[in-house]
Amino acid sequence: MKVENYTIQKELSRGPITTVFLATQIALDRAVLLKILNVQWKGEKDLVERFRREAKICARLKHPNIVNIFDFGTTANSFFLAMEFVEGCNLEEFIKKHHPLPFKIIAFIFHELLKGIEYAHGQGVIHRDIKPANIMIGKDGSVKISDFGLATIADFPALTEMGGTVGTPAYMSPEQAEGKNLKPQSDLFSLGTTIYEMACRENPFMGENFAESIQYVLHKSQLPLLKKRADTPQWFSDIVQKLLEKNPQKRPASATEIIQKLKSNTPLYDHSILIDFIKEPSSHSVDSADVVRSSRKSPKKLFPIYILISVLALVIISVFFFKKSNGPVAPNTTEGDLAKKDMVVDSIELVNKPNSDTSKQQRKTLSSNTPETKLAASQDLIEKKQPEKIKEPEITLEDEPLFEEAKPGAIYISTYPWAKIFIDGKYQETTPLREPLPLEAGKYALRLENPNFASIEQEIVVQPELTDTLNFNLEPAIGFLEVQVIPWAEVYINNEYNETTPLNHPVSLPAGKYELKLMNPNFTTWTDSIKIEAGQTISRQISLLKKG
Repeated sequence: MKVENYTIQKELSRGPITTVFLATQIALDRAVLLKILNVQWKGEKDLVERFRREAKICARLKHPNIVNIFDFGTTANSFFLAMEFVEGCNLEEFIKKHHPLPFKIIAFIFHELLKGIEYAHGQGVIHRDIKPANIMIGKDGSVKISDFGLATIADFPALTEMGGTVGTPAYMSPEQAEGKNLKPQSDLFSLGTTIYEMACRENPFMGENFAESIQYVLHKSQLPLLKKRADTPQWFSDIVQKLLEKNPQKRPASATEIIQKLKSNTPLYDHSILIDFIKEPSSHSVDSADVVRSSRKSPKKLFPIYILISVLALVIISVFFFKKSNGPVAPNTTEGDLAKKDMVVDSIELVNKPNSDTSKQQRKTLSSNTPETKLAASQDLIEKKQPEKIKEPEITLEDEPLFEEAKPGAIYISTYPWAKIFIDGKYQETTPLREPLPLEAGKYALRLENPNFASIEQEIVVQPELTDTLNFNLEPAIGFLEVQVIPWAEVYINNEYNETTPLNHPVSLPAGKYELKLMNPNFTTWTDSIKIEAGQTISRQISLLKKG
């Protein structure tokens, strides 16, 4: 891949519509991102127009919290956008890496996003796709909104949208999901969903598929943040709840209104707090007990309390016997009674000093036929009164067990064009998938195959209880066309000029069917259909006929 005035360093990501590269802008010697429309879409007017719109819209938006667009142009086979490179990661990756995020960090990122959205709305731009994947977190503490490809602006003509609904389902506002005309409150709903996910790593409207997510957006109510995170201030939880109102009229009127609420309730931190957190996350620790996965309660530890009470009772009984044995002699006490009382005292001392050599010897000398035997029996009775180990009461959790096994995850794979899916060498299904593939948490070897395209192989990781979506654009398998023409001709493939004979090298083409046209103004045009197969070379030797 070559783009004039840019040197491509490496591919960063590949999706069904675009591929993103890290590149260097040669003239200014600076790092940029090149977003290139995948070659198979270059004839799709709506997608090309979306590219142009994104460039034009972002050219109007010059703000520290919005990614800058530097250039728009064409490559040999497609179109590209050159944009600001933010060294860091997107918010989706940031959440996964650092969850749970401290409240101060959440508040800072929230404020930065509000400033960017406030500015965009002031310019008449509605983003329509606010989500963690479209927000960049820079190592320099910057927070920037990216990807305005779906944005609308008053003086731009509307794009033709397939199905009438655009955006990412689980982050859409209800009115966006219904295909209605949108106002700034739609972006605020998407922002509320993003902040909710920042706080508890959970999108409340994420379903198993597109349709389920839309239904959740339209009808499902989320728990207040305060019930998901105990360290969330009440006022902050209330703001997020207002942002997620189904009726746009009940949401805040503007980003400005929310900024004012933030200013009145919390200090507005500068970029240094995010820089420090990125460098040393442990310096801003969060008590994991404050991050609640559900409403379950921890069982109380009652066992030690019972032990303490039993020990205290034993001490009181011992003291009682001891005092009674050393108290004044009753008027009618006989010598035998005094002897028995002394024996009781000795027995209690034996209980209090069960391991002494004296106590062991005295126990051995007790005879079963003497009065001392009864005292020994009394001693045994006292020892048996020692508190038994009390069984810890069983506590039933109302909603889920304290320790739960990791649940399986799932993976949804989208490819262009279709492909057979193999996981660890075993065939699973052919795209497009009707639903995600359920898999146990762990690592897998994924292979995608289409006979006319290059296979894709990579390792994937399935997270427990999560459904990840992977998008792939298969590179066409290449074949070759060799043409020899007498006398000479301009070579057109699918009505696009390619080269003039004699060719220096065979023409490389993705596998598939093409229309070949050879034109020379002094000769009759020659046309034919050809089929290019992967790894093969098609040869044509043609003598053109003179006109007339």
